[in-house]
Amino acid sequence: MFLLSCYFLSLRILCSIFYVYYVILTAIAYSSIQQAKDFAVQPMVFLETSYTAVSFPVVELDVHNYIGDMMTEEAPDYIEQYQLSPFKMKVQSVDRTLADKVFAICDYYLQERVNGHSRHLYDIFKLLPLVPQNEEFRNLVQDVRSVRAESPVCPSAKEGVDVPSLLKTIIEGNAYRADYDNVTEKLLEESLKYDEVIVALNKIAESGLFA
Repeated sequence: MFLLSCYFLSLRILCSIFYVYYVILTAIAYSSIQQAKDFAVQPMVFLETSYTAVSFPVVELDVHNYIGDMMTEEAPDYIEQYQLSPFKMKVQSVDRTLADKVFAICDYYLQERVNGHSRHLYDIFKLLPLVPQNEEFRNLVQDVRSVRAESPVCPSAKEGVDVPSLLKTIIEGNAYRADYDNVTEKLLEESLKYDEVIVALNKIAESGLFA
């Protein structure tokens, strides 16, 4: 299953503590079975260490798994025995995740760290249709900006930064194109080109919701 779906499901924010995780990565190398060098699949496993900020808003969703889903249809009598019943979990809402990812795209660009982060473009493309672009979302964006502005690793949220103009600069300069073509696109289970996903970012820039 494609790893980027983890971001799209926004289940990184778990339990009742309600925190957003800013990840510090430690690499553990391994011997790859690949014969040729491939920048899409790195020869290492990343160990995540987190810096946290309060997560909001949250929603309650059912958590289930593939095995449990299969057994519901084929062996329902064993669901309870193996503790595979769905359960409720409070997770961060997709509108907050969308706002965070738009700011993240800007942050990595300002920090000259675009390599490895074009996956956020894919997530934004998938999330945008799920989030109403209305006044409620505009207000949430401002709240998220205030929280992110307190972090030293979120420069785009600082006062005076024109996010829509910054997004336009990113789009017009094809800042994430090479990373998307060489990494993200190769990991997708569907055919989705850079020129298709960047349309979502352009819609956000033109909406004025991040102004």
